[in-house]
Amino acid sequence: MRPYTVSQLVLLLALVLTACSNPTPVPTPTPTRAPKPTPVIENRLSAAERAEIFEAVWQTVNDNYFDPTFGGQDWQAIGDAYRQKLATVQDDRAFWVDVLNPMLFGLGVSHMGALPPEFSSQMDPMTFSAGTLGMDVRSLDGQVVITEVTEGFPAAQAGLKPGLVITALDGRAPEQIAAEALQTPPDNERNRRANLVQNLRTLL
Repeated sequence: MRPYTVSQLVLLLALVLTACSNPTPVPTPTPTRAPKPTPVIENRLSAAERAEIFEAVWQTVNDNYFDPTFGGQDWQAIGDAYRQKLATVQDDRAFWVDVLNPMLFGLGVSHMGALPPEFSSQMDPMTFSAGTLGMDVRSLDGQVVITEVTEGFPAAQAGLKPGLVITALDGRAPEQIAAEALQTPPDNERNRRANLVQNLRTLL
């Protein structure tokens, strides 16, 4: 990659300092690129391929897990239980959502999971790029509640206010959106709520 010249670096530094010293908040521009739809896990694997992936994941954890005691969990028994469940799986979504990731979640640690190819696109920088409706949401007492609305942004212009409850988004209830999303680790109630809110923010 071509290095910056001294004059380019000076200009870049001046722009950064100007932005940092400006006390007036600058509204985030609305993105012109359409948001990505929630990925759908396609059926592309045969039963034999699902079994091969399952064994590769189980064996990798068995051979390389940082804790030889598996945190007191019986990894062999966990694998045997989910092998039985694997035999009943008829599609790829059930394989990833109901078998492979729940098996990994059984170890009770954060940040360990397996993603199908469809979800690799969710890891790119566009997922975290700037652009907002000028509102924030939280999961409170089982409801998705608007907790913040910024004046001058589309949410405020549409009449949305803090305290309103989101009952549907694009015709889908939050519970449906949560059920369609792939749960990321750790598998606990707090993170399930966080995943739901993050999925809603991405859709918004």
